[in-house]
Amino acid sequence: LCTIVIIPIQSKLAKYAASLRRQTLVHSDRRQRTMGAMLEGVRVIKLSAWEAEVQKSVESARKDELSFVRKSAMFMAGNRALMDASPVLVALCSFSLFSFGDQPLTADIAFTALALFNLLGHPFAVLPKTVSILAELSVTLSRLDTLFTAPQKPPFPAGDMALG
Repeated sequence: LCTIVIIPIQSKLAKYAASLRRQTLVHSDRRQRTMGAMLEGVRVIKLSAWEAEVQKSVESARKDELSFVRKSAMFMAGNRALMDASPVLVALCSFSLFSFGDQPLTADIAFTALALFNLLGHPFAVLPKTVSILAELSVTLSRLDTLFTAPQKPPFPAGDMALG
């Protein structure tokens, strides 16, 4: 019963993890574009004394990115705690439901059940990491699909590329 409840919760958590990852990547992309523009125009930035403004822009983008990285890390820590506690919760729910039945809870039943619940520990320990990987995979596939389905840009004419 507890396992049946935990699986939909894990599904919702996976969707939230994917959402957090998408938001993090938006801010990462912004920071990387700013860094790329800065590196391309480093001479102009230096000659115009724009270092402070560029630094503020990069720091702002990194601050936004790190806030989502922190949210994602806290979410994954909570998810991991839930999954680490789930074998105990499953055992607790099972023994509670069993105690409402007609048969008494004897040592042989309890220890056999505990051994079986202990076997659930590894799948529940792996589940959060699997959810995280699947969330990142979903975001990555979405971004790759956008890239591969984007209209093709015409190539640069050979005379327009000046070596500087």
